Amino acid sequence: MSKIIYVIAGLIALLGLSAGSGCSDDEKKPAVAANNAANNTNNGTDNNVNNTPNNAPNNNNCTPGEPGCGVAGQVSDPAARSCEVVLRETGATIQGATFGEGVTGQVRRQAPNVAVAFVRNADAPFEGAPVALQVDGAADGFTVRSVTCFDNTGAALAGAEVKF
Repeated sequence: MSKIIYVIAGLIALLGLSAGSGCSDDEKKPAVAANNAANNTNNGTDNNVNNTPNNAPNNNNCTPGEPGCGVAGQVSDPAARSCEVVLRETGATIQGATFGEGVTGQVRRQAPNVAVAFVRNADAPFEGAPVALQVDGAADGFTVRSVTCFDNTGAALAGAEVKF
């Protein structure tokens, strides 16, 4: 499992997306620090405890795949235990993501690219929609640029997809 986490961290580093890249050039949107403080309502702990990444809107009662929760993503390969997805905004803004029960993930945004990495907390297949994107604009206002999913040994799975 630690190999998977290193692979996910490597992708984020490779993309050159810094932890501060979640802030917006739009002055009307809160900076990451303010958003983090607003999101950390779960006894002051990191947002991943409540499955909301630090740069996503605080939406603690949202279940991925639920109406109004966002654009749900499903993993095609039952052998997958983690996935890295790079998206490109083509008319909408991806504000963040929520992660399903038993799933931990992160979102890094450097417009127009958004990286989403998530991992199953147990050695079991992803169930339902493990990730849901919070999209400001049309639900089809982004494209999937690349997807890499990994099995429980950290090996890349050929042909695995995350479909939104």
